[in-house]
Amino acid sequence: MIRRELSARAFPGAAFLCGTADQTLYTHNYGDLDYTHTVPVTDSTLYDVASCTKVLSTTFVLMRLYDQKKISLERTVGEFLPRFAGTPLTTLTIQELLTHTSGLKPTVVYPDLIKPAHGGKLFNGHRNEQYPYLVDQNLYMVRNVVQDSVYLSGVPRPGYRQIADSLWVNPSVDTIMARKIIRSYDPGRRGRYLYNDTNMYLLRLIAERITGRTLEESTAELFAELGCTDTGYRPLEWTSRERIAPTENDKLLRRGPIQGFVHDELAAVSGGAGGNAGLFSTASDIARFCQMILNNGSYNGRQIITPATIDTFTSSPLSAKGIYRGLGFDKRGTASAFGGPDCCGHTGFTGTIFWIDRSKKLFMVFLSNSIHPTRTNKRLSASQLRLNLWKTLQAAYP
Repeated sequence: MIRRELSARAFPGAAFLCGTADQTLYTHNYGDLDYTHTVPVTDSTLYDVASCTKVLSTTFVLMRLYDQKKISLERTVGEFLPRFAGTPLTTLTIQELLTHTSGLKPTVVYPDLIKPAHGGKLFNGHRNEQYPYLVDQNLYMVRNVVQDSVYLSGVPRPGYRQIADSLWVNPSVDTIMARKIIRSYDPGRRGRYLYNDTNMYLLRLIAERITGRTLEESTAELFAELGCTDTGYRPLEWTSRERIAPTENDKLLRRGPIQGFVHDELAAVSGGAGGNAGLFSTASDIARFCQMILNNGSYNGRQIITPATIDTFTSSPLSAKGIYRGLGFDKRGTASAFGGPDCCGHTGFTGTIFWIDRSKKLFMVFLSNSIHPTRTNKRLSASQLRLNLWKTLQAAYP
């Protein structure tokens, strides 16, 4: 199945690993880092895991804090983040953020940082000479843009965050993001499920406020306890570019190829270490996390997370309302082959997934860069490859 989609150019390369709580059943690498076919995928190839970061980093750190009784699910944004005190966000709970039932709507920051060079709209519903770049279905971006020099710089500046090979962002962009998040709140949607990245953006800030450390530092400590050496944010700071699968030739904010920098724009302007995205990893490192979950929080003789906390975060506390989401973890209803009360995991926009069945003690990891060279390539989603891999694995181990 993977080779068929590789031939169909759903992705230039991929890594697949499946196993049980105590062993690897099968692992294999496919294809190359890109379509030049010069660098093959290996066991040490790093992928931008995109939204899998929500569990592998942010949720993982919050589980540790929950174990340490430094948070409870009823604690609120206003208790931890003075910036949002007195705003409509102040009473939002950690559980609402983790289950995407906060009433916050998705927000994007890049339209505040760039604008058409000659005026007019940034996007158009039809392709023409002025709007040549397809960025989504029936959505085209203007050819010529100018960057807001207050927030973006093509050269390094003190305190600025690097978000591409030749682009840096002013950290005052955080103020823009805070305003947009506050405006995105819809009280009529509170208590209803609406998946969006801003929930995890706030949870990162909460975790950092409690620990006094960056999310990057806390995540590194947890993965070190798993014996992992190939998982982290901003990989160009600790490994070579040649190990990293490239993602998109970005037509939006970065206007060039992205390799070693996070693809997601919100995580990028957050310094590369977002609560929603930014983590890079290998199939074997993520497999260790999955086995830790399957062993009730234990790995290699060490209790990383308590069994009670594993049970709490992988449950569906809102299932009575028809909301199957776990606490940070993605879960599905029984109508889906991904579904079931003991199944959980997460997918990533870049073409990634890890999925776990706690009752069968079974897991799989699939990593690819399906948005290389463009996010408009929908072949991976259309093929339902990730779902079919899981269905096949489940059928093999009834």
